Amino acid sequence: MSDTLITIITMTAILVIMFMIPSVFTANQNDEIAESATKALVEEFVNKEATQGKITSSDYDEFLRALDATGNSFEIDMQVQVFGDNPGVKGSATTALNVVGENLTHTEYNNTILNKINSEGQYMLTKGSYFIVSVKNTNVTLGKQLQQFFYQIVGKKTATIDVNAAALVSVTGVK
Repeated sequence: MSDTLITIITMTAILVIMFMIPSVFTANQNDEIAESATKALVEEFVNKEATQGKITSSDYDEFLRALDATGNSFEIDMQVQVFGDNPGVKGSATTALNVVGENLTHTEYNNTILNKINSEGQYMLTKGSYFIVSVKNTNVTLGKQLQQFFYQIVGKKTATIDVNAAALVSVTGVK
């Protein structure tokens, strides 16, 4: 009787080793490939828009289609850090007469950028600004599901694909 029980346990362990572990490794490898593809897409989009000085609706739509082709769903966050000059107030109580003000930055976020793209067909960038895009997957990939099952991880499901890219805008966009 005990020999039969040991045989069943041994066969179950062999099945787990033969099928489950390779499945987890394959699924994790697929996640790494998806992350590499997503990173390439994000970097290409950021560099293209920074080089041409504007974010066009056609480029953004093409970017969304390319991300969708990976089979994952994503949360996309765009930012533009706009640099401007502050000439300073000469002769004020806080500055000397010959001091020129510092450069100031302000950041425009996803909603502002998307509103301009949707209403005007493009968002104009200015030379010297930074264009930043962050992309995270919102779905739970097969690799993450298997990993959580295999290791019995309990808790918040984290993004498997998390990509950031930034570029210095090299030209002010022209309408």
